[in-house]
Amino acid sequence: MFFTNNKDIRGEYEHASDEDVLACSYRHPALFEILVDRYGEAMLRRARRIVHDGETSFDIVQETFTKVYSHGKSFEKREGANFRSWIYRILFTTAISHYRREKKRRGDLSLDSETEEFIGSGTGESGEDALDKDMVERVLALLPDDSRRILELMFFEGQSGEEIAKELQITHEAARTRVHRAKQSFRKVTLMLEQKKMREKGER
Repeated sequence: MFFTNNKDIRGEYEHASDEDVLACSYRHPALFEILVDRYGEAMLRRARRIVHDGETSFDIVQETFTKVYSHGKSFEKREGANFRSWIYRILFTTAISHYRREKKRRGDLSLDSETEEFIGSGTGESGEDALDKDMVERVLALLPDDSRRILELMFFEGQSGEEIAKELQITHEAARTRVHRAKQSFRKVTLMLEQKKMREKGER
């Protein structure tokens, strides 16, 4: 999709971590195809679930991989932020940007209900009037690690309650409880930031 394959160099990295493949792809660009193969189809399915449009979904995934390669040197793996969570976060924010841009041009796009709920949390709005991606990032940064991870799995990666339970090695019921609490925390922090923004505007 992006680079010409080099089977010899690929063979050495087929089982390497995502982070190692990304780092080495700047010396050997053909290696980036490994990441495309690992994530491309799943990301395309996720994009389709968000925007309900095949052509737009393909553009979203293409742009996401371009961003990943362009900004990959700044990526640092840390607790609660591995390559998978990073790439799905880029996919999500890219999808929202595409949705808003295409919505103005075409007017026939819609978001899935979960995404509408997520980006509209705390504002009572949806679509173009909902939270922008920068505000979403700010809210997530203020949440406890466990709440942030729950929301990333559910909204960025599109995982079900059962999949979240398996990922976190907890019961399905415990996963449902944590999802509920994480959503409440997100709404609370969002409202706090929105109120702060309104106060600052009023003081000007």
